[in-house]
Amino acid sequence: MLCGSTLLVFHEDLSYSTYEIDQPSYSIGGVEPSRVYLNAPPLFFSHDLPGVHKNLHLIFLFRFSEEFEIKTILGSGGGGTVFKAMNKDDKWNYAVKRIHVNPKNVDQALEEARAMARFDHAGIVRYHGTWVEKPPPMWQVKFVLQYMCSTQTIIVQLDYNCNSFFIYIQMQLCYYSLATWLNNNKTSESRALSRVNLMFKQIVEGVKYIHSKKLIHRDLKPPNILFCDGDVLKICDMGIIVEQKMVNGRERSTAHNEAGTKVYYSPEQSGCMGTVSTKSDVFTLGLIFFELCTVIDYEDKVKV
Repeated sequence: MLCGSTLLVFHEDLSYSTYEIDQPSYSIGGVEPSRVYLNAPPLFFSHDLPGVHKNLHLIFLFRFSEEFEIKTILGSGGGGTVFKAMNKDDKWNYAVKRIHVNPKNVDQALEEARAMARFDHAGIVRYHGTWVEKPPPMWQVKFVLQYMCSTQTIIVQLDYNCNSFFIYIQMQLCYYSLATWLNNNKTSESRALSRVNLMFKQIVEGVKYIHSKKLIHRDLKPPNILFCDGDVLKICDMGIIVEQKMVNGRERSTAHNEAGTKVYYSPEQSGCMGTVSTKSDVFTLGLIFFELCTVIDYEDKVKV
């Protein structure tokens, strides 16, 4: 039963529970025997009601939804979902990466943000900040974003239980990846050597800077190299970056845990011992330069 901003749930033993809706912009979109639905544009929440919990507040405000207006989804995969989102205060568009993690892995997942915070280089995507969000106990929230593109409707839905965390990383917004550029430029005219050299030089300078910070990227590949303005390229995705192993002032190979993309592995990464060093990144740079200079499909790339 609805009573103003309060939902009253009556139970068979004549007890009842109350659920306060204390945010004026929120409305109850529907009720089932054990679930209530909230509308909070552009968000939609569903909450599985417990047996008897009196005066349980139903509202949990996401900092992301409070401070940003989602424009579109830039990408989604095992590493998380990246949104194009406008900050409601400065009215500027950013890329915001959301990572869903188990509480035991929060510190490890924050390594990407910590690495990016150390960087200040034209060849690396600019970092603006990060934060962690955790819903209160007893929550099961469904975050649903739906938007239309020319040929299809894309829906992103994420369920998480009471032990889940979200990590948000706010970054500079770029436009498309080198992988997209390679796919859209398959003629020798569009891949003039002078242009390719300028593009590749930027990538090399970015990797050189990462190595100067005693780090190894480990996942260099065209999807992780982004175009900003014109032919300005920037390296992104520091999710599996690791510290260089230094012994007596010299770098030594360190154990490799099979993270990254196998088609871009260096020989030492693919070997039975599985090691990695800055030389692994340099080997991958050679593969990327080969892709820039040669039109090749995925099957042939795997064979090579």
